[in-house]
Amino acid sequence: MIGVVLVLCLLPNPVSDGYSEAGRRAYLAGDYERAHRFYEAALGQPGVSKAHVFYNLANCSFRLGRYAEALLHYRCAQRRMPGDREIEWNLSLTRQRLGVLSEVSPSLATRLLAHLDAVSPRTMLGIIFTLQTLGLLGLVLVHGHRGARALCLAASLTGLVLAVRVVAVHEFPGPPEAIALDQVSLRTEPHATQPVAVELEPGQAVQVIEMSDRWAHVVTPDGEGWVERGGIGIVD
Repeated sequence: MIGVVLVLCLLPNPVSDGYSEAGRRAYLAGDYERAHRFYEAALGQPGVSKAHVFYNLANCSFRLGRYAEALLHYRCAQRRMPGDREIEWNLSLTRQRLGVLSEVSPSLATRLLAHLDAVSPRTMLGIIFTLQTLGLLGLVLVHGHRGARALCLAASLTGLVLAVRVVAVHEFPGPPEAIALDQVSLRTEPHATQPVAVELEPGQAVQVIEMSDRWAHVVTPDGEGWVERGGIGIVD
């Protein structure tokens, strides 16, 4: 049964652009390396569904045995499709292959915020505008009905809270997450001659404080330090 589910969850999602279609054909033919190249090219196409392309990239990486890379792409897809069961299943399977402990299950509030953050800014602004307009118009036009006025006030306040959330996420984002793509040395300073504090294992998640062309300052459960930029992939 698990084998059947594995096959189902590793089928590529259909995406409409030409590169993704070529990638799908290559994937179904078992040429995962070629499919991976097509999907990488698809990421640069305007209007493409990056969530599905990242998912397809992850499936290719998994099939090729590049599990840390697959974990990175699944996380990129999950940021755009929070709560997707196939992505969660494949993430769990990939972490098993890497020997990485699964993350603590997020709370309901965290899941709801993830869904909100995955909504495009344009769509969210439309929702905020609608809530604010309906709420304020209702407060002005509705008289003598406490229940209706309470609903209008709630709509207006919800719009305000969503507006604050949009500003917080897009103007003051937290440190980005990154995934170690191989065994990476965490050093005390951004120099190859500095002593190694700890070795990060492939698939280990870290938080990035700052980056240069060669080095990244990261925080790990074992402390903070510097790793070579090429050894990690940013979850974007």
